[in-house]
Amino acid sequence: MDGHAAELMARLREDFPDTLFAVTADHAALPEEPAGQARVPLFFFGPGIKAGVSDTPASPLDLLPTLAGLLDMPPDPRWQGRNLLDSGEAGVARP
Repeated sequence: MDGHAAELMARLREDFPDTLFAVTADHAALPEEPAGQARVPLFFFGPGIKAGVSDTPASPLDLLPTLAGLLDMPPDPRWQGRNLLDSGEAGVARP
């Protein structure tokens, strides 16, 4: 699956070089998983974003504040999530 995702990102970068992409998935809770413990992918790619990995727990509520941060837009005080880039852990270069 990683190979297909890499190929897709390469094509998107080629066709849309100035576009910011956010990719995530929906995951319904399984009976054997504790509530709130589902792990789903979330990644951003686009101009100025370096490759990195973070194991920092995140919530779907964090998506909008993080996108706003990437676009240099101020967060809305009514948003409940946080900008994941403010933690200093997102975007850490892979070893």
